[in-house]
Amino acid sequence: MAGNSGGRNKQGSGSTESGKGPGGGSAGGGSKDDCDLSFRTSLQGLDPAVVKKLKKGDVLSVDKVDSNLYSSVVCRIITTGETVGSLASSDKALALIDCIDLGHVYRAKVVDVTPGCSVQVSRYKKGATQ
Repeated sequence: MAGNSGGRNKQGSGSTESGKGPGGGSAGGGSKDDCDLSFRTSLQGLDPAVVKKLKKGDVLSVDKVDSNLYSSVVCRIITTGETVGSLASSDKALALIDCIDLGHVYRAKVVDVTPGCSVQVSRYKKGATQ
């Protein structure tokens, strides 16, 4: 997938055989929630002008973007919508795309902006502080 950041071919569903998305589990006692994702990563394809506006602790939106045959995940400044950069293609990024498609919302907290931009991605729980 060269040149594809955090991407999934839009023709691939990414869901399990049960058709219930990552993990295929049903709601109920004791089942693992595969969309309760939390991981640290470095963004790629950074916009230097936007990165200059960031500081450690800032919270960014995590959004799926569809283009051509691929979907990717980008981080944006919540107040302006400016794109900071994208997640590198990985199993975690692909799982994130599946979970966003299922309606889950994620945020990325800026961990470091020198050099580049590292973020901690986690599921957003409405009313919770990030």
